[in-house]
Amino acid sequence: MASENDLLNQPSHPSVVLNDRVELYDTDASGLIFYGAATRWATAAQFRLFQSLGHKVDFAAGTTTPVRAAAFEYLGPLHLGDEISLTAWIDEVGRTSLTVVIEVRTAGDGVLRVRAKLSHVHVRLADMAPIAVPAHLAGAARTRRQPGP
Repeated sequence: MASENDLLNQPSHPSVVLNDRVELYDTDASGLIFYGAATRWATAAQFRLFQSLGHKVDFAAGTTTPVRAAAFEYLGPLHLGDEISLTAWIDEVGRTSLTVVIEVRTAGDGVLRVRAKLSHVHVRLADMAPIAVPAHLAGAARTRRQPGP
């Protein structure tokens, strides 16, 4: 069961929840998750979040929102066969970038096992120049970064 502290930290803004299971290809020889498995889970959750907010992969529009940095914290073990729940939300947004947070919890007890932060920059494909984050993504963020000097 999730602790009171965990419940207080749940997102109160648009989020998606996906359920999955640790598969054989997610593990190393010890039966624990291979660190790269969390990248696959985070990418799937981030993609579903963007879809739920109406953000499409549409190269014809001439823009895209690639990841520019990724950070993963491994907070507890996950084993072959564990059922997991992934929650993703846009944590903060600036003028041209945003940060998506993904939490991976064991489904039975809700214990946080992995936390990922994916920093995206919205760019024009023609020259890869940063441009303003679309309103449908910016409006879903938990916080706004203050403009820098």
